[in-house]
Amino acid sequence: MPYTAALHASNQANASIYGTIRSNAPKYGDIAEAGIEAEAYARKSAIDAGKMVATASINAMDDVHQAANKANTKIKLQEMQNEYKKSVNSQRKAGRVSAAASQALGLGVYAAGGGFKKRKRTLPSDGIDYSDRIAELTERSARLRTEEEGIRSGIGADGKKPDAPASGTYALSDDDDAGMKYMKKLVNSGMNKTQAAAIVGNMHHESGGFKHHEELAPNAYGTRGAGVLQWTDTGSDGGRRTNFENWSKDNKLDPKSFDANYGFFKHELEGGTQWTSGSSREDFRNITDLRQASDYFSGNYLRPAKETANNDGRFSHAQSYLNRFDQLQPTRMAGGGGGGSSSQFITGNTGSSTGEHLDARIWDKSTGKWHDDPTSAFQYLSSGGKPIGESYAVTSDYGMREHPTQGGQKYHHGRDWATPTGTKIDVNANFVERKHDKGGGNMNIYQHPDNENWEIVLMHGK
Repeated sequence: MPYTAALHASNQANASIYGTIRSNAPKYGDIAEAGIEAEAYARKSAIDAGKMVATASINAMDDVHQAANKANTKIKLQEMQNEYKKSVNSQRKAGRVSAAASQALGLGVYAAGGGFKKRKRTLPSDGIDYSDRIAELTERSARLRTEEEGIRSGIGADGKKPDAPASGTYALSDDDDAGMKYMKKLVNSGMNKTQAAAIVGNMHHESGGFKHHEELAPNAYGTRGAGVLQWTDTGSDGGRRTNFENWSKDNKLDPKSFDANYGFFKHELEGGTQWTSGSSREDFRNITDLRQASDYFSGNYLRPAKETANNDGRFSHAQSYLNRFDQLQPTRMAGGGGGGSSSQFITGNTGSSTGEHLDARIWDKSTGKWHDDPTSAFQYLSSGGKPIGESYAVTSDYGMREHPTQGGQKYHHGRDWATPTGTKIDVNANFVERKHDKGGGNMNIYQHPDNENWEIVLMHGK
């Protein structure tokens, strides 16, 4: 029996020991529950922080979009969209940060219960502290709001207002060198002087001071560029040189002439297909710094080889043309006779007319005929400070139509707008003369800014 008593005593001792251990052991259930609560709190805090950043960026983006729409401009919209995407990516990363944070907090609670020592918090494997990134995005949101105000006030990101298009036109003269002719034509077409100088400086560089029509040596494609901007074919399938020569041929112009080079450049520029790397004509038109404009045009529109680009030289030429242009004064040629100044046409109902309206078309002096497509003239017509097309409805467009007075299908070479008698039409072109005939009635003739062989004709004046 002694063995039985000893075994019983031993069991009681073990039970007492185990009871003591259990009563003094860490309460792992409580610890786990605390860890879960801490983890949930950490995740919620991180997600809330991410949402705050995303909401700030989204609100800023909404404000900027609304401001851009009101200002009728696309200034920096692409950049702002990229900023928004970055903020969304940051929110996703914030979720990963919350997981890391919750693990760290959970382990810390376990360590407090005596499991092990608390570990030092480490950064994610990519080494980026996303709390700093969140703060950076918040600052960017504030900057976007500042840019929004700039859009409203017309001030660019560099704190400057873009040059306004020139009021008045600049008459070309026989004393003008090629560069100044391009400067005047570009400004007359509505471009500001900084943009025009940036383009002409690049033209000067590409053509060796407007002396060389064709590239002196074959380029990397084994071809030679041609024209004032050395338009280049990129292989046997053709390219910009072929397009230039075909356009000149279609318009009956010598590819070496000023009219061919200027006309094709405007044609290509307005087509908008030559800008690369996310650049655009709209972004170029909003650059206020000459050096930036010169580099932007060279790098994104012309794209010369880096080793021969010589952007310093291009900028130097651009600055020279801008300085010379600043010495000029816009002019208006005297009109003589009739109502309105040389820059205005007063509409009426004269000639073979079916009612009060304006008829605008283009006369081609080289062919002695009306041009089939008059649309290039319309950009120079405005009324009440707005383009003519935004002010009055079109009543008859160019093309085949039933003739309103003679009957039968005939080609209409102009576009008619429903302008009441006495409407003042502002014309951003040099006045040439005033005429009258039984068809067009009282007419004003203006030199077309884009082609020396074309004249803008406005009919049915008061």
